[in-house]
Amino acid sequence: MKKNYVFLLCLLVTSVFFSCKQESEEQKGDSVLPKIEIKSEKLPTENTNNDFILEPVSDSVKESSPWYNNKPSPYYKDCTITVYDKEGVETISEAKAEVKVRGNWTTSYAKKGLRIKFAKKEKQNLLGLNDGNEFRNWVLLASYKDWSFLRDMTGHTLGRLISPDYYSTDSTLVELYANKEYLGVYVLAEQQEINDNRVDITEAEDNTSVNVGYLIEYDKYYVSEDEECVFTIKHGEYDIYDRNNNKLRDYNIGYTIKNDLNNIKQRDFIESYMNNLWKLCYEAVYNNVFYKFDDDYNLVLDTDVKTAKECVSKYVDLQSLVETYILHEIVCDPDLYLTSFYMDIDLSKDNPKKLTFEAPWDFDSTMGNKRHCSDAEGFFVATVGKDVNYSWDSGSGNPWLMMFVRSDWFNQMVSQKWSQVKNQGVLDKITEQIDFFTTNYASAFRDNYEKWDNIGHNDWVGNELCEESAACKTQKESANRLKSWIIKRFNNLDELFSAEMNDL
Repeated sequence: MKKNYVFLLCLLVTSVFFSCKQESEEQKGDSVLPKIEIKSEKLPTENTNNDFILEPVSDSVKESSPWYNNKPSPYYKDCTITVYDKEGVETISEAKAEVKVRGNWTTSYAKKGLRIKFAKKEKQNLLGLNDGNEFRNWVLLASYKDWSFLRDMTGHTLGRLISPDYYSTDSTLVELYANKEYLGVYVLAEQQEINDNRVDITEAEDNTSVNVGYLIEYDKYYVSEDEECVFTIKHGEYDIYDRNNNKLRDYNIGYTIKNDLNNIKQRDFIESYMNNLWKLCYEAVYNNVFYKFDDDYNLVLDTDVKTAKECVSKYVDLQSLVETYILHEIVCDPDLYLTSFYMDIDLSKDNPKKLTFEAPWDFDSTMGNKRHCSDAEGFFVATVGKDVNYSWDSGSGNPWLMMFVRSDWFNQMVSQKWSQVKNQGVLDKITEQIDFFTTNYASAFRDNYEKWDNIGHNDWVGNELCEESAACKTQKESANRLKSWIIKRFNNLDELFSAEMNDL
C-alpha cells in the first residue's frame, strides 16, 4: 500500500512538473505587448469615429494614383492618449494630443501609420524610449507590408549599433486601440526632428540669419510639399559611376527641409549651399580639383589641401557617411534613391556641424522583403540598380552614397569600420532581437492578422514582395526569412569587404 502512495505521489509531481513546463513554454508566445489607447470625439464630417485613422491617403499618392481622389487627405484630430506598459501598468493617462495618418505610399494600405503630437505643455516619454526623454512627437508604423514586423526595428537597432555617435530612433512594438477598436500591432518610433536628444542642431525658428540648422530629406516626393521648404540639386549634370563603371541615370533631384524655417532667404541659402557642397565633393573625388567656401559661402579654389579626402572632410562628416553607407549596404533599401534618406547641417557659430548623415528611416521594404537583393548577395548601394518597382533599366541609385565608392580612401574607411561592426557582435544582437519578439509575442501577431487578414494572400501588398517573402504564411515564417537573410547578408558582405581590402 505504501508503494502505491509513493507511486501516486511521484506521478502527481511529474504531472505538475510537465504541466508547469508546458504552461511556461506556451507563455513564451503569450507575453503581453505594451498598449496605446487613442480616444476622440466623432466629427460631423466623419462616418465613424475612426475615419481619421482608417480613411486618409497622402496627397503625393493621390497625385500619382488619381483613383484615390475620393479619399480625404490626412488631418489632425484632437485625441487623448493612454499608455500601458507590458505589465499592464498605466504610465500615461489621457494625455491631450493630436493624431493623424502619416507616410507616403503606405497610406494607400488599409492599415496606416500614424503620427502623435502631444499638446505643447504635455511632452511625454513613451515606454522608456530614448533614455526616457520627453517629446511632443511620436510615430506609429503599421508594418503592413513587412509580415515579420521586425524590419523597421532591425534597421533602427542596426543604426544605433553601427553609429552610436549619431542619432537613430529608438523603437519597440505595441498594440493599438482607437475608440475601443483593436487596430493591431504597430512599431512605436520617434519622429525625425530637431531636438537636443534627437537631431541636435540649431532651430531656425525666430532666427532671421541663414546660419542655423537644417534637417534635410532626400525626397522624390518634394513636388507635393510647399515651395518654401523644398529645393533641388542638379545631380544629373554630373556623371556618377558605380564600382562596376555603370553610369547612374535615374536621378532624384529633390530635397525637403524638415524643420520650420523663418524666411525664404534661409531656403534659398541652403539650396545654394548644398549645390555648392555637392560640386565641391564631386570635383574633389572625380577631378582632384579642390574648393573651399569663403566667408560669403562662395566656392573658391583651395590651394592648401592635397587630397580629395582632406578637401571633403572639411565640410562633410565622413564617419557618418561611412557608417550610413555600411548600414544601407547591409539592409539593401530599394527606396534609397527615392526618399527617407536624411542628412543635417548646422552653420551656427554656437553649434557648428558639418553635413552629417544620420536618422536612418523606413525599412519595411528592405532586407530581402522585396525583389531587390532577395538572395542577399553582392554590393547593393555601390552599384546602379533597379527602381522601387524593380525596373530592369532604371539605372537608379543614391548619388551621395555612390559618389565615393571608387575612392580608395573611402573604401579603406569602410573596411575598417566593417571590422569593428563584425567584432562587436552586431549580427548576434540583431538575430537575438528577432528571436525574442518572435518567440514571446506570437499571440499578439496572430491577433493582428485576424484583424487585417493580409498575410500570405493579399495581392495588393503581396505583389510588391519577392517570392520568398510572399510565400510566408505566418509572422514566424517571415521572421525566420528575415533572420536567415540577414545572416547570409553579413557573411556575404564580409567576403566582399575582405576582398576589397586586399585589393587596396
